[in-house]
Amino acid sequence: MQSNGIGTTVDRPSSNVDFNQGAYTFMGLRQLNEKVDLVFEPLGTSFRASSISRNRLFRVLSRNKQWVDPIVALS
Repeated sequence: MQSNGIGTTVDRPSSNVDFNQGAYTFMGLRQLNEKVDLVFEPLGTSFRASSISRNRLFRVLSRNKQWVDPIVALS
């Protein structure tokens, strides 16, 4: 039990939270002609969050998400 600052107490379950994030990229360059270059760079991101709750029921909650952001440019 912990006080919330207004004179009452509140039950707060104890838990551990873990976050992991990674970003991966590579770059490619292709000369289309003497004046124009094509640049492409996919950016991959992964995110993982997990929580272990130690209240009445022992629970593990986990979320994973991955995505790719394509970057294409002419120079």
